[in-house]
Amino acid sequence: MSELHHRTRDIAPLPELPKIKNPVTGELRVNLPVHEVYQYLSDFELKKSWNKKIKDIRWEKDKINRAGTKHLCIMEHGSMKIETFRPDGEGHKMVYGEKTSSIPLVKEVATYYYLDSDSDTTNIKIELHYIPGVFPGRFLKSYIRKRMERAVNDFINSFPVQDHPEITGT
Repeated sequence: MSELHHRTRDIAPLPELPKIKNPVTGELRVNLPVHEVYQYLSDFELKKSWNKKIKDIRWEKDKINRAGTKHLCIMEHGSMKIETFRPDGEGHKMVYGEKTSSIPLVKEVATYYYLDSDSDTTNIKIELHYIPGVFPGRFLKSYIRKRMERAVNDFINSFPVQDHPEITGT
């Protein structure tokens, strides 16, 4: 036992993800089971099919999307490097998370998707936590917050509620 303790005690803790007191939040209830909603969030091909802001997603196609997976979202006006992370479920049925440091004026953004379901409907709660950049981000807090609120509203308005593409492997 002491040998194992000796060999593992120097492992660095996982870096803290940003959590702020007043994150940007949104909720959406969809007529889909929780496992299908999770697929829409985590499957890059599906995400391209419903998120109209995304023009393309690049990732290592031979790898499964899980904590630590990185991908590049190509948008109309630029791109974002995004990494999947596994947040604490905090009592929710399923949770998915993504983080990026590719947004101008913002040091880091972490988006948490909390999924709860009953029968064939799922409630999606989105929490967007962000840390403004040192300069000039600190002086533009209200502008940055409005941009983050717009991102959550865009998600809510574009997530497939009906008329969704066929999901395979469920």
